[in-house]
Formats: sequence, C-alpha cells, structure tokens
Amino acid sequence: MINLEKYPELTVLSLQEVVEMTQSEDFDPDEQGFMFGIKFQSEDWTLDEFLERQNLFKFDDPVQRGTDAWSSRKRSEGIASILMRIELGPIKVQKISHNKKLYRNVIDGGNRLASQRAYIKNEWALDPETYIFGELNGEKILIDVSGAYFNDLPKMFQRRITGYSFQVHLYSMDDEMKNEMFYRWNNYEPHTSSELKRAHMSAIMQETVNNALKMNFTKIGFKDWRVNRSQHMEPLLQGFALIETNNQTSLKEDVINDMLIKNKFSPKTLLLVSKITPFLEEVCLTFEETKLAKKIFHKKHKPTLLYVASQAPKDLPVEVFAAWANKFFIEDIAESGYNNFGGDTRESNVQKRNEIALNHFKEYILLQTEA
Repeated sequence: MINLEKYPELTVLSLQEVVEMTQSEDFDPDEQGFMFGIKFQSEDWTLDEFLERQNLFKFDDPVQRGTDAWSSRKRSEGIASILMRIELGPIKVQKISHNKKLYRNVIDGGNRLASQRAYIKNEWALDPETYIFGELNGEKILIDVSGAYFNDLPKMFQRRITGYSFQVHLYSMDDEMKNEMFYRWNNYEPHTSSELKRAHMSAIMQETVNNALKMNFTKIGFKDWRVNRSQHMEPLLQGFALIETNNQTSLKEDVINDMLIKNKFSPKTLLLVSKITPFLEEVCLTFEETKLAKKIFHKKHKPTLLYVASQAPKDLPVEVFAAWANKFFIEDIAESGYNNFGGDTRESNVQKRNEIALNHFKEYILLQTEA
C-alpha cells in the first residue's frame, strides 16, 4: 500500500496543486512531463510458443507463491477451461534485461503457466469427475475427461491445449513498484467457500438461498462481516441436506459440496424450503426477547429447526411451533440428550440429535391435540 512512511523521499503534490496545474485548456501533459498510471506492453503467446521459448520466463521471484500452490482440482479445472475455450486472463511480468536479452519475470499467473506446462509434459492426470461441455448434433453434451493424462487425449483436444492463446503484459518497473503491483493484483477480497458454493447451484436454488439469507433468523449468531460474506449460508445448506435425505446424511462440508456439485437438491426440496423459511422467520419474530431468540436460533440448531419444520403439519400455527421450540431448546434440551450429539457433523450423531428433536416435536403436537 502506498503511504508517506514508505516513500519519504518522494515529493507530494496536493490534489489542489494538480487541479491548478491541469485545468488550463492549453495544458499539455507531454510538454509538462506530467503523467500518472502504469503503462505496459502486450504480447500474444500460445502454450506451444511458450514451451518453445520458456527460457525467456523466470518463475523464481520471491514475491510469488511456489509453483505447486494449486490443488489438483484447480489445475484440472484450468485445463478443462482451456478445452472449453474459456479465457483465463493475462500473465503479468516484470521486464528484465540481461546481456541485452529480454526476460519476463512472472509476477502474476505463474501457477497457471507451470501447471499447464506440466500437464502437456504428461506429468499429471486430470482429477476424477472432470467434465467439459460439448455439443453433438445440435444438442449439449458432457465429455468425461476424468483421469486423463495429456497423451490420453484425442489429437484435437491436445491441439486445443497447445494452441491456447494468452496475453503477456510486460511492465517496466523496479522491485519496489513490482511489490506494489503484486499487492494490488492480489488485494481483492477472495471468495469465501460459502460464496463459491453459489456457482454450483441451479438458478432456482440460488433464488431460494438468497431469499432465505435476507431473513433475520438466518443471520442470528453471525457477525455482520460474516453475513456480508454469506457465511450464514452454511447452516441453511445443512438443513436443506437433512430435508433432501430425510436425515440420512452427514453434514460435513465436503458432503454438502458434493450434493451441490451433483445437483442433488430436488425441486421438491427447494419448493418445501421456500415455504419453511418464511415460516421460521415468523417463528423467530414471535420472540420479543433477543437473548431467547439467539438461544433458540443458535447456528447449531438451525439445521434441526429446518428439518423439524419440514415434518410439521402444513396448517400448524406459527405460535405452536414457537412454543415447541422454546420448550425443547430452552426447557428440555439438557434432559433430552440432544446436546450429547450436538455440533458433530458425523452421520450417526446428526441422525441421533435430529431424531431426538423430531420425536419431542411429535409428542408435543400430540399433547396439544389431545388437550
């Protein structure tokens, strides 16, 4: 980040001085020697050309991550993207001259190039369950390239990869500016795992989830910055999984991710959830005491609340469900045994605690009916 302490030797122009300097109609920045911003040259390369002249690229700059930083899944999706003609962005380099020869010191994009080079050299195979979109006789299809080394691919696929074109942006900059540029290229807030889950959702599921995330009960137990990064989505998705499988699932993140990636959330479940979430919002609003609402709608309780609500009679009054939630999570939770299986994402414990809650709910409703 640029600040006065970092660059004490540089002259500082105030904004007012710049305004006065540049507001004249006959102001010519070239004549005045005035400029701002960073210029770069652009080169067009293909992976074939890169492999032929890779000695012109340097990958050992200390500001860079190691070239093995990418996971096998990320590397595989990179190759799949190339096969689908998806542009992956430019490689950004610092121009370095040595013995009158121009070298490209890679500052951003090194892992990308290194993984592509290694794949073409047949050094690694694509991950299991790696697919690309294709078309056959005018219809959209999936092509399974799982586990394929480069040499296993059809020639036309190999040519698509080696012929992949990309731009190299060359910057003339010293090491101080290089570090500043690297910071700015990588300073954007990375997506959280919760935010990335949206990419695996159908349009109707995205709408269902986004509507729920606006509700007060989903935000309870999460600080504002976590809500802003959609981290309050996790208990919701766990509840969705319980409803979809009828409590026959673990709630580990990789299980939830697998359900999303494989589109296992049915339209029936999403329709049910779209009715349950407004119902639970009304339940939450019946608790005027904030501390009570926070205890009942604790983030560890929300999957259970969603699951039990999915089993409730369609015409159940909000007040009855709220009364049960208060009795179970406040009055009876200690003796119910629910907490003995609480928080754990293993399937056996998940099943047990939700069975306890559901049985308590059924008994409560039965007593209310008899009364």
